[in-house]
Amino acid sequence: MTYWGIDDTPPTNPDPTGRCGWRLVEGEAHSGRHCMEYTSVKGFNAPMLTSYPLILKIGVNYTMSFYAKADPSGARSTIRWMAHDHRSFHGSATFRPGKEWQRFTFKFKMTTTHAQFYIGDLPGGDARVPFAKIYIDDVQFEEGESETEFVQKPIFAHFENNARSGVYFTGESAPVKLLVANTTEQSAPVTGKLNILDVNGRIIGSKPVSMTVKPHDSGEMSFDVSTLKIKGLLRLVAELKAGSFSDTFFGRVMVCEDLTKRQLTVKYLCHRPVGPTLDEVSWMERLGYRGSLGFEPAQSAALYRDYEKIGWKHIFTVVEGEGAPVKVFEQANMTEADWAKYLTWIDERLKPYAGLPVWYKTMNEPDIPRRAVWTPADHVRIVKHIRETVKKTAPDALILTPDPYHSGFEAQAWLDRFFAAGGKDV
Repeated sequence: MTYWGIDDTPPTNPDPTGRCGWRLVEGEAHSGRHCMEYTSVKGFNAPMLTSYPLILKIGVNYTMSFYAKADPSGARSTIRWMAHDHRSFHGSATFRPGKEWQRFTFKFKMTTTHAQFYIGDLPGGDARVPFAKIYIDDVQFEEGESETEFVQKPIFAHFENNARSGVYFTGESAPVKLLVANTTEQSAPVTGKLNILDVNGRIIGSKPVSMTVKPHDSGEMSFDVSTLKIKGLLRLVAELKAGSFSDTFFGRVMVCEDLTKRQLTVKYLCHRPVGPTLDEVSWMERLGYRGSLGFEPAQSAALYRDYEKIGWKHIFTVVEGEGAPVKVFEQANMTEADWAKYLTWIDERLKPYAGLPVWYKTMNEPDIPRRAVWTPADHVRIVKHIRETVKKTAPDALILTPDPYHSGFEAQAWLDRFFAAGGKDV
């Protein structure tokens, strides 16, 4: 499991007790010392187990295999694989291991140069067996249309840094570590070189690698990319050898100019699930952002006053289905009783922010299939209601139209229908 980690995407239904999720455990492995264990809790999910990004060849057939077992037998999990473009999912499949270790195999052909695999409960999934244990071990990727006997690679390497989201700023130190793990019972002399490349693939720095790593231990090599006096996205490539084994390991780090004091002609907003804390705002301002867009408001109403003092804008998306008293995105013909319940719920959602300097986005991606059940008149109705409610206490508030998805669903045609139905007047 050396090539795997935990995805940093927050779960949609986190378990407040912390029982649900992946853990590295000893004593259950199919081979070696450790394997991954997932505890399934009905009604909740956790971040998925994810591979490091794989660099693959377009048009080539690949096979992924792994061993799994479950207690009780038949507990379900899901594997999905995706390209570097987050919208390009190549496939998804469920598997149900028995109580004894068994091998599962998935075959795929690449259409892009990068891929990642995920294992676990999908967001919003259900039908989980309460407190089931699912174990995963000995994962292997290989070219071809059939799996071969599993072979544990003797070393694995990855890069770490202490920068927020991997971003350093010019004029500051930018320390990075190369960590090399030894998975064998013997000490491993590791040699090779570390290349640092710019975004165009040009080598701008190189360092030799030489270390001896103890059995089942790790060694490290530290370096500071700020000494290169360059900014931008930097690619880190370690070409390592241990005995007859050799492999290449990849990482990246960013060095940016601090834009806090820069007068920007274009003001960019970043996407945040909820309104950011002031500490997060300070960091995002260094990146050149001057606002944020989220599905949820700031973590407290008073935070909007703090935003106002520093010129930060957080756009709050009002129309939501999760937690609503009616299934707004699942029924095409809402009755007047449905509308009354939903609009009351919207009013309660808006109430804490009455009179505050909030920017409101009425609805996100109304044209995607699972939300397109509403008619243009329905959208005009909800926008009109939100506008009238907000303007009672904040006459200068900015109310944005629903913003259709930019590609694939005829966004401009959707806007034309919305405006024709009266959207231009609300």
